[in-house]
Amino acid sequence: MRVAHNITALTAWRNLNQVSGQLGKSVERLSSGYRINKAADDPAGLVLSENLRAQIVGMDQALSNTQDAISMIQTAEGALTEIHSLLDSMRSLALHAANTATITSEAIAADQQQMDSAIESIDRIATTTAFAGKKLLDGSVGKSIEIKNSGVVTSASVGKASVPGISYVTVHVTSAATRATLGKDEGEKVSGGDKTLSGAGVLSSAGETTTLNINGVQVTLNGEMTFSEAMETINDALSSAGLEIHAKFITVTGGVYDTISGANNSGYIALVHENYGSDYLIDLYDEKGLIISVTSGSYTKHARGTDISGYFKYKRVDTSGTTYTHVNAVGDGLTLKGASDTVLEDMAITLNSGSNTSDKDYVDVVRLYGSTAQFQIGANAGEIYAFSINSMRASELGADYTTQQGAEQRGLLALKTGGDYALANNPQEAIKVIDEAISDISAERAKLGAIQTNVLESNQRSLNVTRENLQASESRIRDVDMAKEMMEFTRNNVLTQAAMAMLAQANTLPNMVLTLLR
Repeated sequence: MRVAHNITALTAWRNLNQVSGQLGKSVERLSSGYRINKAADDPAGLVLSENLRAQIVGMDQALSNTQDAISMIQTAEGALTEIHSLLDSMRSLALHAANTATITSEAIAADQQQMDSAIESIDRIATTTAFAGKKLLDGSVGKSIEIKNSGVVTSASVGKASVPGISYVTVHVTSAATRATLGKDEGEKVSGGDKTLSGAGVLSSAGETTTLNINGVQVTLNGEMTFSEAMETINDALSSAGLEIHAKFITVTGGVYDTISGANNSGYIALVHENYGSDYLIDLYDEKGLIISVTSGSYTKHARGTDISGYFKYKRVDTSGTTYTHVNAVGDGLTLKGASDTVLEDMAITLNSGSNTSDKDYVDVVRLYGSTAQFQIGANAGEIYAFSINSMRASELGADYTTQQGAEQRGLLALKTGGDYALANNPQEAIKVIDEAISDISAERAKLGAIQTNVLESNQRSLNVTRENLQASESRIRDVDMAKEMMEFTRNNVLTQAAMAMLAQANTLPNMVLTLLR
């Protein structure tokens, strides 16, 4: 037996320290609810858990951002609803003023006062509507676009263009848009001036008739009619039916005229659609071959227009840029629109028909200003949604219909007292401008509604589901299983008490040596 070293006590002491440490960890886990309280508990698990925590915190902020974005959209849409209401009232005033058979000049003047007040209210709403101090409807939210050459460009919209700063945009037309045309070099040729249809041999006698069917509209012609009268009859029938198709006289040299006269006396009667692009079709049934060449049993022909094709080029002038960047575009009639997933996505520029020329550059015809407004709707960098809200000022609403007016009569301003379309001057045109303004507001409200429903609210639902799943994953890694840990706590508690009892017993062993010394 030894007294210098109590090995038995040392063993009991070591075991007591070990189970005391395990008991302390159990207490820490049970009191915190976490399995991992420090890196030493599970280094790999800690890394995964902290990454998941960062994502969860980011998603909480993204959810808050999304809710703020929804509130912002709802604020803008609410103001647009009021503008819509004002435009409806203005339309009623214009219709009232157009009823000239029963209305007096005094009543028109009273209507005009209300019209001026409504236009001023629209401007006030557009310039004062704000969310958290940011104006929403004055054109300052996101990018804005300005037409610099109205002789080339009819209208322009910024779409989802996201190129930063100030940029000049050039339009390159690769191939011009065309209008649907039938009969420009076929059918019955007119030679030596105007003649009757029977005299030209289209019909066998003055009493014979033929019926054309043009896009479902039937037009009956007889042999006594001249070519000019036949054109007039066709145009009257198409106009009454609301079709934007016209009978024209196309000479052998390619000139297009409304009548057959003078030197313009050799050519063909043709049908020409008023609008450009592949959306517009002319379908014709012509059994006598007045407009188209026919063979036995084949009297029908149709034609469709083609869309413009080309691309955009832009340069940033705020950084003194001189190099143009090419951006693909998609054609629709006379409109070129920036291709998807480009910095000029959905930016639309519509050329006038006089600028519809193949293989030509129209340099710096529009300018882009500012940067797109962005919602941070995700938990990571780059998870944003960029958008713009067009200016809803009175000068911008209905502006596409007033392109021939100066800046002081742009859009709804042309309807104010003294304007070209004031109620006393031209109430019919005022109605058309208001209808265009209503379309502008409707389009903007539809855009904002789509953003709220299809982007923000959808994103909110997706974030909630993803956050729930990430939280569950983080919980499985970091949280303690209370039942299991309580079992470990009980075990370690019993072992601690046992180790302390055995240490006490071991400390009494050296006392037994004294019995040998007595």
